[in-house]
Amino acid sequence: MQIITISDVRAQGFDEVNYPDVMVEEAITVTDAYFEQICDHWFVLRDDSRFYNGNSSAVLPLDIPLFSLSKLYFSLGDSWQEQDKEGFVLHREMKYPRIEARGCRRFPPGRLSVKVEGQFGCVDISGQTPAPIRRAALELVPIYLGTLITHEPQERLKRLMLYEEETEDHRYKIAEAMT
Repeated sequence: MQIITISDVRAQGFDEVNYPDVMVEEAITVTDAYFEQICDHWFVLRDDSRFYNGNSSAVLPLDIPLFSLSKLYFSLGDSWQEQDKEGFVLHREMKYPRIEARGCRRFPPGRLSVKVEGQFGCVDISGQTPAPIRRAALELVPIYLGTLITHEPQERLKRLMLYEEETEDHRYKIAEAMT
């Protein structure tokens, strides 16, 4: 899954004759990688298994927002014990994503003692890429395509000053001006 699709780019007026699908796909892939590198987040859902350090508390902070929890495991030394998902609450907040244990439960202490499986990504409540990120990607892809067609150095990308934008619950700062 990508932040934007070929049809999104085609809707911006990039025809198949001058901009073949392979070229557009490359521009989208580069843009996705750019956002991931600059923002240190995924803006599409990814199925993943991630390991976290347990902290003996009822709250497990996550490095990437978890959209849906498939399975949760606690380390028992040489093996893993699957936990009942109903005993945990998933907080999808962008700034402080976490899993909270219900009742008297605690996350086991230790390095990489908790395994979380599910869909991760900085997405909106419907699981889609946030609109400000999609708009910014639709601004970057044409610039990248222009550098491919004209063989201009990619200095245009470096000079591009992306903006920050605020939605209902989140503020996205894509990047500072690059020099």
